[in-house]
Amino acid sequence: MDDPRFENFNVTKTPYKIINDQEISLYVTIPKEIHTEKCPVMVHFHGGFLSNGLEILSDVQDSLNTGRERPSSIAKATGSEILPDYEKVAVYGENAGGYLAIQAGLTRPDLVKAIISAYPMTYLDRPWYAEASIDKSPLAHLNYQNESLYPARIVEKMKENQKVPFLLLMYGKEDWVVPCEHTVYFGKAWENKFGNGTVVTKFESGEHGFDANATLETPWRKDGLEDVTKAWIDDGKAQ
Repeated sequence: MDDPRFENFNVTKTPYKIINDQEISLYVTIPKEIHTEKCPVMVHFHGGFLSNGLEILSDVQDSLNTGRERPSSIAKATGSEILPDYEKVAVYGENAGGYLAIQAGLTRPDLVKAIISAYPMTYLDRPWYAEASIDKSPLAHLNYQNESLYPARIVEKMKENQKVPFLLLMYGKEDWVVPCEHTVYFGKAWENKFGNGTVVTKFESGEHGFDANATLETPWRKDGLEDVTKAWIDDGKAQ
């Protein structure tokens, strides 16, 4: 990777599954200054176009399982003695990746300690997404009925105060690609279901991708990530 953001990291591309002879790869990114044997893990799901169906959720599960089930293969691929600490896993994504991060956390609360989700899709059955095409797709009815595709429906079906990852939601108030109000509702639903301290929301001025120029020192991001760190690394709820 030529991006200057990665100049302090060793980046290794390694396949985690093969479909129809096509390798699907993940990039293992390790800070150059890290020397401890076991390190916390953060899995990033990139944003972009999201196709309908269940296969992408299978890819998410396989990516989470790869390092845990085959840690030696990751170590061999990276040429590093550093091992992932699968007691300390966080997931992060933006837009479609934010949706996948939430799905990963909801389906694997035994593994994921914290979710960082930026401008995700949460209520995919709302008219904003479905009205124009829901009746035109031959698979629309099947997918519409499959509740595992919809984060809000999963939350509705879960037990109150059930153990779930800590959730940080970040959104631009003027987002015209994915409605901000959906995430407002989702954050409230999460807290009502799972209790105080399980979610923190950061709604800031800006459109889709509002956080592009934010740094780790940007106040709202720094504040939110401090809460994430408590849940991810320190194994406690945000205060």
